[in-house]
Amino acid sequence: MSITYPFKPKSNSSLFAGQFWAIPLSNGQFACGRVIQVTKSYTVSPTRTFLAGLLDWLGETPPSSELIAGRKTIAQGVAHVLAIHETGLGEMITGFRPLDLDEVEADYFRSQCGYQPGHCKLMKG
Repeated sequence: MSITYPFKPKSNSSLFAGQFWAIPLSNGQFACGRVIQVTKSYTVSPTRTFLAGLLDWLGETPPSSELIAGRKTIAQGVAHVLAIHETGLGEMITGFRPLDLDEVEADYFRSQCGYQPGHCKLMKG
C-alpha cells in the first residue's frame, strides 16, 4: 500500500506499526506518538482502535524519522483514532519509521480477570 504523508486516518485500516504523529505541548515543544500495533476484533471498536505508544522524546520541532531514531516508548495503551485527531499536529499521521530499527515492541499487558478472579492472561500487545 502506498501512503502519502501526512494523512488523517479515519479508521485503523490505514494504520500500521511504525507510523508516528506530532503531539504539540503547551510549552511550544513536541512529543511523539507512535502506532505500535493495529488491534483486531477483540476490542470494543475494532475498526477504530490501535495500540499507541508515547516515545521518550521531546523536540523543538515536530518529530521526523531521523529525530526519533533509537527512542523507546515510555507508555503504551489502546487508543482510538481520535487520539491522533485530538493530539496530533494538524490531526495527521506525519511519517513512518519501522519499529524494529529502534527495537520497539508491544508491551506486555494483563488481561481482564473476567469470571474467575485471579485467572488472568499475560498478553503481548
